[in-house]
Amino acid sequence: MRRTVCAFRKRVTWLALMAITGTVLFVGCSNHGRDNPFDVHGTDWSPWTACNTGMPPFSYAMSFASSGQNLFAGTNGYGVYLSTDNGAHWASINTGFPIGTYVWTLAVNGTNLFAGTDGDGIYLSVNNGTTWAPVDSGLTELTVYALAVSGTNLYAGTWDGLFLTTNNGTTWTEVDSGITYPDVISLAVSGTNLFAGTMGDGVFLSINNGTTWTEVNNGLTDSYIYSLAASGTNLFAGTEYEGVFHSANNGTSWVAVDNGLTNLYIYALAASGPNIFAGTYGGGVYLSTNNGAEWIPLKNGMTDVAADTVVSLAVR
Repeated sequence: MRRTVCAFRKRVTWLALMAITGTVLFVGCSNHGRDNPFDVHGTDWSPWTACNTGMPPFSYAMSFASSGQNLFAGTNGYGVYLSTDNGAHWASINTGFPIGTYVWTLAVNGTNLFAGTDGDGIYLSVNNGTTWAPVDSGLTELTVYALAVSGTNLYAGTWDGLFLTTNNGTTWTEVDSGITYPDVISLAVSGTNLFAGTMGDGVFLSINNGTTWTEVNNGLTDSYIYSLAASGTNLFAGTEYEGVFHSANNGTSWVAVDNGLTNLYIYALAASGPNIFAGTYGGGVYLSTNNGAEWIPLKNGMTDVAADTVVSLAVR
């Protein structure tokens, strides 16, 4: 049976991009019941550009991954799509996937592309998505919300525990000793530190490749951690009800950084140099250039989608 954190159904196809000081930001949204995928951008979109060509109707990007000129999007029941022209055009790359695959998360490790699905386990492609094969040996839970790469290690956060592979998915081992809530929905890597965000017990830290974990929640007032992002020595946590929190000491302590955020349900985070992006559940996208001290909405011309839920972000 499929179990989802948030049910997004019958949504309009919407992907968009914008450039910020040479950086391209991609956003995947679900647009709350609209039935025309061409109405969302209007005539005053600048600096945003819709980039949906080739994507199926009523789809949205639940996840992104980037490798060279390739941009991959994991979707809500349509598998994975590939763009080789920065989102201008998309093509289905689903050979080997079950029909109707939901792809919560994507990760690139060298020439390997991994997809974590909603109830169908983890799939691997070694040819940029041309074909896929399941790599589930050792996984005891097949709903996979988060993937993270650290050196040659790949971690998978699932509905019921955290798993590690050191051989590109050939075998998986459960590595969640010390994590007190098994629903691991977000992961982040910062140097040799690995962070796991849970749906009920906050953030956990491992300094030994997942062998043991320690709770690091001092200052967090919300234990539902939908997203994590690392930028240098700074770590950010996006929560269900209390906005964004910042830690400058590997999670030892956290401070709320919500000034300017009008929506505190943070579904997605992305970091690129000094830029931190936050995608909200119903409030669009926000940008901070000072470690979250201040946030500004990125809604220039986005009046038709001001209430959109941003479920994924990617920076190229």
